[in-house]
Amino acid sequence: MPAVILLAPLESAAILSQLEGAADGYNRVVVFTAMDIALVALAISVLAQSRSLRRPSTMASLLLPVMAAFAAFAWLFNPSVRGGSVIIRLVLASLVVVEVAGLNRVELRNRVVLPLLAASAVQTVVVILQALEQGPIGLEVLGERSVFHQFGTSVGAQGTLIHPYPLAGFATLTVIATILYMAGRPDDAPRWPYLSALAITAVPLGVTYSRMSVIGLAAIAVFALWGASHNRKLYLPMLTAVAVGALLPALIWNGGWIDRASDSVGSDIDAITSNRLVLTRQAIDIAAANPWVGVGPGLYTQYLEQVEPDLDHYDAVHTVPLVVAAEDGIPAGAVVLVTLLLIGIRALRMGPSAAMAFGAFLPFVVFDKFPYIHPNGIIMFAIWLAMLDRSNSPEQPSASAFDEDHAKMTA
Repeated sequence: MPAVILLAPLESAAILSQLEGAADGYNRVVVFTAMDIALVALAISVLAQSRSLRRPSTMASLLLPVMAAFAAFAWLFNPSVRGGSVIIRLVLASLVVVEVAGLNRVELRNRVVLPLLAASAVQTVVVILQALEQGPIGLEVLGERSVFHQFGTSVGAQGTLIHPYPLAGFATLTVIATILYMAGRPDDAPRWPYLSALAITAVPLGVTYSRMSVIGLAAIAVFALWGASHNRKLYLPMLTAVAVGALLPALIWNGGWIDRASDSVGSDIDAITSNRLVLTRQAIDIAAANPWVGVGPGLYTQYLEQVEPDLDHYDAVHTVPLVVAAEDGIPAGAVVLVTLLLIGIRALRMGPSAAMAFGAFLPFVVFDKFPYIHPNGIIMFAIWLAMLDRSNSPEQPSASAFDEDHAKMTA
């Protein structure tokens, strides 16, 4: 598992197959990365330890296998190499959930939390250098792109990932995992090393200019304040560390945030939503025309190019449930949406730690596409679900005493 996490942000990939069309990025390619080698090794290890497959299943642990099953069924009607790769990645991600959810607390620290913190620390160093340079710093061999996205007077730092937003998602995931781990430690355990790591991890959130990360930070703040009403010594230092780490670089390189703020209050709804409403309408039309088995896994933009050949730009909708509905059928998308809703309700019942974990990463699932379409995004999605599985499992609570008492009262 550590190798998967450490390699996930290093987005250097070999293209194995490519669909014809104008869509860019991962919309039409099949790639192989160094992370995939570690994923296959992890899958073999998990399958060899059959005891881990017999642990009680929660909605969080079942979501990815169900998505894989829907994708496999849809693939029978619209087979493609790219669709096959989507199914394989969903299956591998399902095994990541099994692995992470089944770890004890020491294993969780050593195999998940510390590797996430190490990988995020590296990305923090890279994004600071990129922000100072206002562009790439010569790490192409590790996956750094030569073209950066401009936000007003600033470029969006993206580390060694393909885009700033997946980096924001990775940083948010690391914050979530660290908070959940800290919330489960004894009250007298030293916290300053993890608080320092939280601040370092949050730095990319200030220079990736992702509005989804702002929503995630707001969720962290709301639920941390809820927790602080009962355990101030635990929650306020965590909130302070994350806030300082994210806000300091945001103030230094504020040009991008000024640009995002002007977009958010503009009169053009497409500018406010970064064209998401147009993409949503396209996805609804695709799903309505192919309600039962969709257009086939991985074939979203190829189908869009066939039915709307005169568009200037082709991209998948930035909402995971809608991507699934369009590619695998409306029933599949509905199952994903309802399952996420039920996971969220359960997280709220378990207390502020679980609610924080759910609310912080959810914006990327609901308002972005990378947790499903990007190879490393699916792994982020899997680790998030696994952490929620752990926080919802009475056998392996990752919560403070208040979380545990709250869970008992609302069970």
